[in-house]
Amino acid sequence: MIKVIKLKLYNKTNSCYTHFLIDDEVVDIKLHFDIVLKHKLSKNQILSKKEFEELIFDNNLLYAKNMAYTYATYKMRTEKEVIEKLRRKDYNETIIERCLEFLKEFKLLNDYNYAQLFAKEKAKSKLWGKYRIKTELLKKGVKSNIIEDAIYNSFPEEENYNIALESAKKKYRQIKYKKDPIKIKMSLSSYLQRNGFDFETINKVIEEIIE
Repeated sequence: MIKVIKLKLYNKTNSCYTHFLIDDEVVDIKLHFDIVLKHKLSKNQILSKKEFEELIFDNNLLYAKNMAYTYATYKMRTEKEVIEKLRRKDYNETIIERCLEFLKEFKLLNDYNYAQLFAKEKAKSKLWGKYRIKTELLKKGVKSNIIEDAIYNSFPEEENYNIALESAKKKYRQIKYKKDPIKIKMSLSSYLQRNGFDFETINKVIEEIIE
């Protein structure tokens, strides 16, 4: 038998601490007030096991959606980031899937848009090349085909060279005191590799810088 023995509303958190008697044991559960209204809970109400399970599922789903919404609107996120956030809170896969559908429905989750904006922002602010951007997006769980399309559409080849050149000039100003051209070339090459530029671009840029 599952019986509601007490309901205590907290207006500040829009929640209701509900005391259930389950098989002669008192269990306290924090329910969202909307769930209390939806299931029309009242003191001394008797619930079947199925009704109780639906109540708990609906409650967990609502809190998970609120968390996912807050997380995804604070700044853009990838699907993987949202999934990992919800898993850390021990939500099951069914609830996580429903949260992803909810965010996509309101256009708050789109890995392609995320990849495009990420590529443009990192190229501009960090002077990263395509390979560094791709590596970082893969870490965030974005699929390879999405990354390739996003980079192709937002990162023209000529732009890649200009970014590499700007990045190299910035680094060169820091290391030109070394005087030794070989050491300068090695430093520039290593730096540009770490920032995700291909060898052909690196060689052209270094030639131009040294000249």
